[in-house]
Amino acid sequence: MRLKTLPLLLSAALLSVATAASPAPATVAVNVSVNDTCEITGADLISFDYEAANATAATGSGDVLVRCNLDSSPFLGYWDDTKWNANGSLDLLNGTKKLNIVLSTAFEPTEEESNAEDGSRYSYALTATAGAHQWTAST
Repeated sequence: MRLKTLPLLLSAALLSVATAASPAPATVAVNVSVNDTCEITGADLISFDYEAANATAATGSGDVLVRCNLDSSPFLGYWDDTKWNANGSLDLLNGTKKLNIVLSTAFEPTEEESNAEDGSRYSYALTATAGAHQWTAST
């Protein structure tokens, strides 16, 4: 009779050890902070015809596409001006020939179709303007 109950006792003992070794479910608090982050994903090539003798400025336009973390606030009307002139213009150089242009963008972007996996997408209307009578610039 003892031999019949021994396997039952061993099984019960092993089961209680296995149960005691299993981790109990626990709730863990996780605090996460996500910074607004954006990247430029594309930009149109802006081209225009420039003639120094023309009395009006030459302009061209295109779009800059930006993708951000979902629901991030995109940058507003911002351009990196570290290599620009003090007045906010940019010099395009071709040898010794220089064409001075000003870039401007709509302050508010247009929100494009996006989803939670892809983030928020925006497009900015960009305009490049070359003022008239820049005689050092080639046509």
